[in-house]
Amino acid sequence: MNRHVATICRCVCIVVLPLVMLAACDLLPLGGGGPAPEPTPTATATLAPTLTPVPRTPTPAPTTPTVAPVATPNIGILDARFVRDVTIPDGQIVAPGEAFKKVWELRNEGEVDWPEGTTLQHVSGPAFGPVESVSLRSRAPGETAEIAVEMVAPNEPGLYTSYWQLCIEQQCFGPRIWVQIRVSEE
Repeated sequence: MNRHVATICRCVCIVVLPLVMLAACDLLPLGGGGPAPEPTPTATATLAPTLTPVPRTPTPAPTTPTVAPVATPNIGILDARFVRDVTIPDGQIVAPGEAFKKVWELRNEGEVDWPEGTTLQHVSGPAFGPVESVSLRSRAPGETAEIAVEMVAPNEPGLYTSYWQLCIEQQCFGPRIWVQIRVSEE
């Protein structure tokens, strides 16, 4: 509603302001074609512009992106929710080439069990080793799973993020989860 009112005000200003300026400069014919009256000197007040502060919108902390649940034919809605990082919090410092185990806790937020054949699969970023997916056992709705992946840090210092997601065959569901490490020689 406020945008609509603001749009109307802008349109009125665009039309009325030039007319007022033309009338003030005696460039707009206001009479019936007779001679223009002698201008009468008048004092005008000039208003100083004011600034209205715009409230700052805080930048939200990064969160796990929400991904729509997946409807699978003849079985119902598959979904998951990230619960917590069990090991390796974001930004954990590791040595170059160091082996580590990342463990996430996820909950089945869908309508049906996660079927046999469900995997946690690497979807983007560095995989941190030869493991590209980990098989899971079936989980009922509301049940949680701690999922572990053995990884190895890159040899070059830097900040690295690897993204993973639950999948069944070629269909992924639930949020993308990640492991973020900082490789440092210190």
